Amino acid sequence: MPWLGVQASAEGFIQVEGSWYCPAMPQPLVDATKRHRKGQIDDATYALQIAERKRYAARRNGLPDDEGYGRWLCPASGGACTAVCPLKTNPAAARDPNRKLVPVRPGKELVANPPPSCTQRSVTIGPTPGAKLAQALAYGTEEQKFVYSTLRNSVEGVNGYVKDGAHEGVGDPSRRRILGVAAQSVLVAFQFAAANIRKIRSLLSRRRAAPEKKSRPSRRTSKPLTNWRPEPSGFAVDRESLPDG
Repeated sequence: MPWLGVQASAEGFIQVEGSWYCPAMPQPLVDATKRHRKGQIDDATYALQIAERKRYAARRNGLPDDEGYGRWLCPASGGACTAVCPLKTNPAAARDPNRKLVPVRPGKELVANPPPSCTQRSVTIGPTPGAKLAQALAYGTEEQKFVYSTLRNSVEGVNGYVKDGAHEGVGDPSRRRILGVAAQSVLVAFQFAAANIRKIRSLLSRRRAAPEKKSRPSRRTSKPLTNWRPEPSGFAVDRESLPDG
């Protein structure tokens, strides 16, 4: 499982399963997914450790520039800090004693040779470090699971649609009896185009077959507002038509 655990480092931050974290994040949290895959911790413990990772996560300090370079904050830096560390002085944390901050315990090597992420308020990370396995959503979180499951189901649905042997049959190589990757790619592109046309035609057919929704009649029993308006000034009333008394 080489894609789990620490995958890269930049300016002192470590990339764990696609996200940047404090270099002093406890090893059990770094190896949470590995231990869960091996059956060493149960689902509930794994969920708690993934949630605990958030307190050690590095935070973006603004949007990256056009070339992909962006500033990153240590979890113990800034007004929205989530941790307190002896290597980092944070007046904002000191002013709010009620804030719950995770205490970071850096190791001897980190104390002796602190990296820029531990000595500066923020650091710049370019687009190259950790780019291969970087993720926009922290791995293992509920948000990441929801997005991944939704996209995965959509992809699998399309795969089954284009592999239907009664139509494109992309999964059947006997439908593309031609040599060469380039030629195969062109034919598969035409098959996917045909599948898209088939989907569009199916949608239009269902819309034409669907009955038009008729507006529901109003259930109001009260008279309209115009019936209760007072007579305008200067309106001549036929007194003879009024009842006596």
